[in-house]
Amino acid sequence: DGPIEGPGDDYLARLKRWLEKYKRYPEQAQKDKQQGQLVVSFTILRDGSVLDPRIERSSGFPLLDEAALAMLRDASPVPPLPPSYRAPRVSIDLPVGFSLGFFARTF
Repeated sequence: DGPIEGPGDDYLARLKRWLEKYKRYPEQAQKDKQQGQLVVSFTILRDGSVLDPRIERSSGFPLLDEAALAMLRDASPVPPLPPSYRAPRVSIDLPVGFSLGFFARTF
């Protein structure tokens, strides 16, 4: 074990599944065929409260960036930090992707 322990892969997998339920692909962005990857940065407190969500790296499309921030707001509180994780909070940088299906890109 290294000196710095994160909340663990199980927790991060659960967090991603939780957030995915709140992710909405803006209709206008789909119509305009906007897609891309961005990185959101945020802090999670022990109880699952989400603090300070911000765009760490933009997708280049304000609608997609805003949708990622809305996902974090809507999903809060997220699952609480596991008891094995001792720190009072954890900072997360999370990639979020928006991609159109093949059909939508073609037509």
